[in-house]
Amino acid sequence: MIPTQFVPSIKDTWRWDLKLLQLQPIKPPSKGIRMFFPHHKSFSKRGLNQEQSNEVFQSAIRIAQEAIQQFMEHNNDQTIQRPLIASSLGPYGVLLCDGSEYRGDYVGRISQMEFENFYRQRIKAVQSTNLIAFETIPSLIEAKVILLVLSEFPSVRAWISFSCKDEEHISSGENFADVQDLFQHPQIDAIGINCTAPSLISSLIQLIEEPLRHRLIVYPNSGEIWKDSQWHWPPSGRNSVGLEAFVKEWRDLGIGAIGGCCRTSPDTIARIKLLLSD
Repeated sequence: MIPTQFVPSIKDTWRWDLKLLQLQPIKPPSKGIRMFFPHHKSFSKRGLNQEQSNEVFQSAIRIAQEAIQQFMEHNNDQTIQRPLIASSLGPYGVLLCDGSEYRGDYVGRISQMEFENFYRQRIKAVQSTNLIAFETIPSLIEAKVILLVLSEFPSVRAWISFSCKDEEHISSGENFADVQDLFQHPQIDAIGINCTAPSLISSLIQLIEEPLRHRLIVYPNSGEIWKDSQWHWPPSGRNSVGLEAFVKEWRDLGIGAIGGCCRTSPDTIARIKLLLSD
């Protein structure tokens, strides 16, 4: 939720999230948490140096920590688990602004050093959160770079979630079955699938060995597709229904968690919870 008194000053701002965090202090909500994790390159375009950029990240983390504290103080139910803070870090491709984060075809053009520095800088900025969600990763090569850099921060826990282009392959064309090797890394708590059509998920789940599936999380898109500058539902068949039609099927395949990505909302999650409570 954006405080209304800030709306006039941020509505035309290119990096509204950065502007909002610079307009501190903001009283955190007692019943919910919204976090902002823009990336450093955006900050530099707005005139912030590395130190100032890191402070913006820390500001977002503090807001979430205060919100959790207020939530726990207002809920005396001893059965409620303390919420965790997960910082979301996207792939290198988002910096290129050409859609390549959904293809992974930039991997061969980026040096190992540049890849490592990209992730090292970002992990360092958000390492104080409970865990890091590396999301919409399009390439197994990029995931292995993440693991390499993650080892430099041994106290950090993480999951890595991939975008997939069909029932067998991640966006780069590599086999999704091969991602289960990442479970062996001691800092990886889960592997995921996100930003993917829900109709593909069941086949992808079945590529993972059954004993490992409890550490698999899936949070696909709603099921709509982007065409002619608008969102549309596919006309017919398995692809024409939303993710809610599949959640019981995914649960029965033994996965650990279900959520939603693009074009989903808190209402979507509430409906998923209701469906799975049957």
